[in-house]
Amino acid sequence: EGGQGAANASAGGLYYWFGEHGDGWEDLLAAYDPAPLLALLDPSGPWPARAPALSFGVGAHLSGVPFHLHGAGFSETLHGEKAWLFAREEPPCFLPNATSAFWAARVLPRLSPSQRARVRLCAVPAGRAVFFPEGWYHATLNTPGAGQAAVFMSTFL
Repeated sequence: EGGQGAANASAGGLYYWFGEHGDGWEDLLAAYDPAPLLALLDPSGPWPARAPALSFGVGAHLSGVPFHLHGAGFSETLHGEKAWLFAREEPPCFLPNATSAFWAARVLPRLSPSQRARVRLCAVPAGRAVFFPEGWYHATLNTPGAGQAAVFMSTFL
């Protein structure tokens, strides 16, 4: 999916490619250098001693992941554009199985000013990256344009 119906679909019925890829992707992951992003981190920060985990992804227009949280990391958009929504605490009108497209189109505009102030929006075009803090709720929405795909690499700390 990923067309006009994405704003109506449940997150369980909207697909994109991201996460564990299995064998055969080692060369691609090895070609990506997260060092410039890692150099931005405060060395005294609470970063794990393990090597960062990389995950490559491709998402059609209006695909993405609903609000969730996990450890810190970066996500760099390699092609297209991704919108990110951040909330330090559980987002207002939290709908864990609603698509990001639905939440951005139908819920976000109806929030009160105080609720809306709890959500931060960020557009990440190709060649740019965003840091996602540990424990912050965040949702992603691929916005490369109809018929296009966003391509991205995430670095999990």
